[in-house]
Amino acid sequence: MECVPARFTCPCKRKHPVIEVPNTKYFLSRTTGHGEKHALTRGIYLSQKALGEEFDKNAKWLIELKCENPACGKEIKAFPVMCDADAYRVYEHRSDDKNPDEGYTFLYCETCREVYFDSEEARAAKLEAMKRNNTTSP
Repeated sequence: MECVPARFTCPCKRKHPVIEVPNTKYFLSRTTGHGEKHALTRGIYLSQKALGEEFDKNAKWLIELKCENPACGKEIKAFPVMCDADAYRVYEHRSDDKNPDEGYTFLYCETCREVYFDSEEARAAKLEAMKRNNTTSP
């Protein structure tokens, strides 16, 4: 699968189709963060605005809508969140490249998407994932 929206290379390292849509042109934008700043959310919004009922009738989710946080798993609305490879380090993309896109997006529930990388919950979850994966400490 290749993703080259609007003449730039998609940084995704975890490419997995999540929705089949009647017109992909509304999804061709750069992700600049999570939630409403993510290309998936913007694409859904623009498609619904432009296509209305046609989008609602023809769009088909290709995945089960469950929180992809390994510690959660509850059914969700789709909130795309930019993460690290362990699905825990949630951050905002900054244009100054201090937090570049690492190429991992996961769909989180509303509760999990609010846990940022500098919170105690995120640090504890990251440490637990590293222990499970037998990797080094943060």
